[in-house]
Amino acid sequence: MKKILLTDLIAQTREAIKPVQHSKSTVYQYGLAWDELSQFFKSHRQLYFSVELAKGFVQESKAKLEDGTLKEWRFKLRRLSVAILIEVYETGGYIWRLHTKDPNGSLSLEKRTIYTTFQDSLVRAGNGNGTRSLWDLGA
Repeated sequence: MKKILLTDLIAQTREAIKPVQHSKSTVYQYGLAWDELSQFFKSHRQLYFSVELAKGFVQESKAKLEDGTLKEWRFKLRRLSVAILIEVYETGGYIWRLHTKDPNGSLSLEKRTIYTTFQDSLVRAGNGNGTRSLWDLGA
C-alpha cells in the first residue's frame, strides 16, 4: 500500500468529509478521536499510517470498553473515526453511509486478530470490496 504520514491522512480526511456537512461538533469529536489515534501511533513510534496499527487502536479500545475503562460512546467514536480514515486511505475519498455495530464484536480478541489478518491478506491479494464482503463474518 501507499505510504502516508498519519498527520497528512488526517488532513486529507478532514477535507474528504466536508461535502457530508457534518456539524462542527461532530467534526470536533472526530478530531479528538484522531488525536487519540495519533498518540497511540506515537506510543508505537510510528509516523506513517498503518491499517494494522489503526485496527490495533480499535482493538485496544474494545478491550478497554470490555473492562469498563472506556465508555461505549467513546469506543464507537474511535471505531468510526478509524473506519473513515481507512476508507480515505484505501479509496482517496469518503462516502457517508450508515455504520452498524461491529459484526465481529462478539469474537474473542484472538479470533478477531485471525479474521483481521485474513481480511488484510485479501486486500494485499488485490480482492475488491465485493469479494471481501463475501468473507464478512457479519453477513
